[in-house]
Amino acid sequence: MVTYGSIYKDYFNPSSSYENRLFGDDDSCKHDQFRFTIALETSITYILIVTTRSSYDTDAFSIFVSGPDTVDFMNSINTSSVAQTFYESKLTKSSSTYLPGCSESSSYYEAIQVNVRRSGVYTFFSNSSMDTYGSVYKEYFNPSNPIENRLVDDDESGQQHQFIFTIALETSITYILIVTTSSSNPTGAFSIFVSGPDNVDLKNISSSSIIQVQYSLAIQSNYSSELTTSSQTYSRDCRKSNYYYETIRMNVVETGYYALSSDSNINIFGNIYQDEFNPMNPFDNLLSQDYRSCSYQDFKFIVYLHADTNYILVVTTSSPNMTGKFSILTSGPNVITLNSYNISSASTSNFTTVSVNGHPSTWLSTKHLVRWIAKLFKRFPVLIHFTLNCQPSEAYEDNEYSLSKLAPKWFGVSLLSRRIRPGQIEYRHKPHSLDIWL
Repeated sequence: MVTYGSIYKDYFNPSSSYENRLFGDDDSCKHDQFRFTIALETSITYILIVTTRSSYDTDAFSIFVSGPDTVDFMNSINTSSVAQTFYESKLTKSSSTYLPGCSESSSYYEAIQVNVRRSGVYTFFSNSSMDTYGSVYKEYFNPSNPIENRLVDDDESGQQHQFIFTIALETSITYILIVTTSSSNPTGAFSIFVSGPDNVDLKNISSSSIIQVQYSLAIQSNYSSELTTSSQTYSRDCRKSNYYYETIRMNVVETGYYALSSDSNINIFGNIYQDEFNPMNPFDNLLSQDYRSCSYQDFKFIVYLHADTNYILVVTTSSPNMTGKFSILTSGPNVITLNSYNISSASTSNFTTVSVNGHPSTWLSTKHLVRWIAKLFKRFPVLIHFTLNCQPSEAYEDNEYSLSKLAPKWFGVSLLSRRIRPGQIEYRHKPHSLDIWL
């Protein structure tokens, strides 16, 4: 028979034939026999694998080794260091669902807790009539953010669209194996095989704190609008200005996980705020959400929303001065009502603006006026917007006119870095102006 031989260091993993392999040969010798030369060390255990080129060939064979000394051979087929663990289950219409990718359709999945008895390298592979997709997570699995804590995943590296991957696992860590499908909502039986230095414990888990968050895509809402040059503007990232945006009130009638996605020919960006949105401080009230991009131009995120809570969706763009049409699709356990509203009348009425042009030396002539305005409005819940305009060549950092030094002298308060409250000052640099908030 035509033999094939290969040498492995420390161990041989039949599920990953290239792992730890040092050398392999097919027919370098006469009559299609293998032959190779390799340097070996006394402190290392080596595994010689003898097999055949064709499937299911059987016959006797002999191995000859020449070198500086004799070597010890031991047939390890009955005392293999590779242990096999078998697990079988099925995905049904009662299984939990989540959104593994950016499609609008959910997939059934099963979460399997994995505990290893011995640290080492393990290989997982599946067998099913379904096109399976597998992934391993460290400590826990969050169905609303399937990228979080993910260590490895695979779709169809195995035969017949089955997943297979190799990963190093430790005894002190709990792992979660997620078995789902590549397409939306197929059901059926599946088997999992795990090979490694020892058996592993596999248990189907249903703890709500880990995985059992039901996520429904049965009910959807759609909203369409357009950003134009007449839309409101703000500084989305506190660095660049003139981002067109639209504010949309979200009426949530049932608590649960919801997916929001956009569709547009411009690069749309979205954020959700709770209670209110302040365009002068876009990080205030920003709702923490599991965000992941679905394409270059659109966004999608999954977020847990509470009924009878005021949420505001702000739709803007990734770059300033961009306009165009967009639509928002929401999916979840119930309908979300989306209504556009304009906040300019509610916000800008609380601001008084004073502009002073010229060289910074002229600012001193206005300090008494500004101090009087500041004292007057400290008694009311308003903010005063005081803009000092100067030429780019007139450095803001000039020590003689440093605002960080003049502010305490003029207004009796110090400059703050971000937080804006009545009676306090915040300044930011712009290409041709400097804004002070009192």
